[in-house]
Amino acid sequence: MKHPGVAFGLLVFGLACSYGWYWASPDMAADVQNILAAAFIFGLLALFGLVFDSAEIWLVTALLGLLKASVIACNTWYVIAPWPVMPGAPLCSTRLDLPLWIVGLVLGMVLAAYLLWKHQGGHDG
Repeated sequence: MKHPGVAFGLLVFGLACSYGWYWASPDMAADVQNILAAAFIFGLLALFGLVFDSAEIWLVTALLGLLKASVIACNTWYVIAPWPVMPGAPLCSTRLDLPLWIVGLVLGMVLAAYLLWKHQGGHDG
């Protein structure tokens, strides 16, 4: 075996993130499941960055990690101090009265344009 320690850590982390919500109260279980799923993705993004270790990969994992961190922060905030949310409405955007998905999408499009520019031979000033 090449990486038994990493495999064991990934398994324990993955199982904790997959089933940890069972220990939450029923009224918070869905929010805890969102927090744990985002934490798992965040961890996988960090692992992906470590494996591929390039500036481009770190830029992408940083942006996607920021989006997952916002899910963790918003759902944790909601568990601690809930606010009214209409069914189907985005949790954090409702609280902040700001369409956060647009911010994430614009940042993603800017990063995609930069990566395409670099791929096509663009140079930094």
